[in-house]
Amino acid sequence: MAYSMEQLQAFVAIVEQGGIRQAARTLNKHASTVREQLTGFEIDTNLELFIRHPKSLELTEQGRDLYQFAKAVLRESLHLEQRVESLGQGTPARLTIAIDTGLRQARLNQIMAELLDAFPGIDLKVLNGDTQQVQAWVLSGEADVALCFSTIHLADKLSSVRGFSFEVTRVVASDFDCADTVSIHDLRGWRQITFTFFRESGLELADVTSHQVIECNNAEQIIGLIKQGVGYAHLPKFRCLDAIESGELKTVSLANEKPWYYFTDILWLEERPMDAASRMFIQKVQTLDNC
Repeated sequence: MAYSMEQLQAFVAIVEQGGIRQAARTLNKHASTVREQLTGFEIDTNLELFIRHPKSLELTEQGRDLYQFAKAVLRESLHLEQRVESLGQGTPARLTIAIDTGLRQARLNQIMAELLDAFPGIDLKVLNGDTQQVQAWVLSGEADVALCFSTIHLADKLSSVRGFSFEVTRVVASDFDCADTVSIHDLRGWRQITFTFFRESGLELADVTSHQVIECNNAEQIIGLIKQGVGYAHLPKFRCLDAIESGELKTVSLANEKPWYYFTDILWLEERPMDAASRMFIQKVQTLDNC
């Protein structure tokens, strides 16, 4: 059986556009050319793909079945072309990014979409884990680049640059019995939920205020516990802004307390060469400063 990609394209376009003339416009070809390609495809496959009516085409059962396979072949063909082009230009074939769950946000998704636009042939893989996990993924070579909360001290094999800074906010459940302005004595008496990495990195003093601490390595879990009135937490404002605006959470502060910012690190293995896709990810992430 011999058929061409042009025949497949014509067949798929006719199905999706509802006719030969419409398909011809989409493919920027003459209608007679598309008609010949369809006829040739039916001859080569020995299948009747359409029932011809005076002014329309009706897709047959065989045509409906073949359409899904033809569509898949065209997708794979496009992927092959993109991969060949990437290899010819020396662009990376794959990229694995590890992102701390506490830092997930819509703008990071936008950056990854822009990466795929810039490197359409790349195989992109995204891993989510806590701060220690994403560092371990880079050290093991499972991830090429990672974004995580800054832990100040890093393993010798890791290279890093500053990612972006973000505002930290103190939140409690909206029905938590307290005023908007509280005292340090209040905070020490309430339960505090804190990210596990602060203790694991020896940075408890940067976050912990309470005498009663619950550790958690997942921001969504922390927010869920806060909503249940378990206690308070210091969180990236962008992670809990929706819950604040919806009235599920509220912010509390100390008298005359100034805005508090923390920052992120972008990590990669020192011995691994930096490719164009990783560089683009780093540059884009750094534009998120002060989010």
